[in-house]
Amino acid sequence: MTHSLTENMAAKILSMCHTCPSLHNIGFQVEYSERYSELNVCSSISLTRVTDSISTVDIQLACDDSMIEISPSFISFTSPCSDIPKVDGRELFETLDILKGLQEGCEEHEELVGDLMSTLLSVPGLQKVRLKISSLTENWVKRIRSLTESCPSLQEIRYECTESGGLLLEEVERILQSSQMDSDCRIIITGMKHSKAMDGRTEIMMDTSRSSSACDEKVKVTFCRNSLTRLFTIDDIETEDTNEDEPEMYKS
Repeated sequence: MTHSLTENMAAKILSMCHTCPSLHNIGFQVEYSERYSELNVCSSISLTRVTDSISTVDIQLACDDSMIEISPSFISFTSPCSDIPKVDGRELFETLDILKGLQEGCEEHEELVGDLMSTLLSVPGLQKVRLKISSLTENWVKRIRSLTESCPSLQEIRYECTESGGLLLEEVERILQSSQMDSDCRIIITGMKHSKAMDGRTEIMMDTSRSSSACDEKVKVTFCRNSLTRLFTIDDIETEDTNEDEPEMYKS
C-alpha cells in the first residue's frame, strides 16, 4: 500500500523483471483516500511472473474526477520477461496520466488512445492484451484489427465493457473480417447481450446493474480465425457471472 504512485515509480516497476529475475510478483496499490489524487498516475500496478520466462503487467487507472469514467480503466499485457523492461515506461505512464482526465470520444482522447496502442505494439513478443473499456465502439474494434495486423506474436485480445451501449455482433464480425493478420489470435469481448426481437440480431452492450430480463445476459463472446477461410467467426458465447470481483478497499 502507498500514498503515492507516480510516473517514475510506476516506470521503475517495469524494469524489475530484469533487475530482480528471482522476483515472482510485485504490486503497489494506492490507499483509497488517495485514489483520486492528481499525483498518482494510476491506482494500482502489478508485475507477475506467469512462468519462468513470461510476465504480465496489470495497471488499474483512477481519474482525477470520480464523476468521469475513464476508458480504458484497466490495461494488462503479457510478454516475455526479458522484453518488458524494453517498454518505454515513462512514455506509457505520461500518456495514461493525461488520458485519465479526458472524456472518451474527444479528439485528444482518441489521439492518446492511439499513442497507447502504439506503445503496446512496441512491446517485443507481446502475447496478450486486456483492456477494460466503457462501451464497444467501432473505433475500439478497429484497434483490435490494428493490433492483430501489426503484432504476429499476439495470442489473445480481451475487451471488457463496463457501460451500456455497443455494437451488433454482426458489425463486430464485419470489421474483423477485413483484418490482414497472418497469425491466429483469439478475440474475447465481455458485455451485455441484448437479443433484437425485430430482426433476430444480437447486440453486445453492458449494464452496470443485474438484468432481470431473460434475454439480457452478461456474456463472453470469443472470435477465432477459421483455419480454412481465414475469416473471423464467433467461436463461442458463454454466460458470465455479473458479480465482478473488486478489491474490498475500492468498494463504497
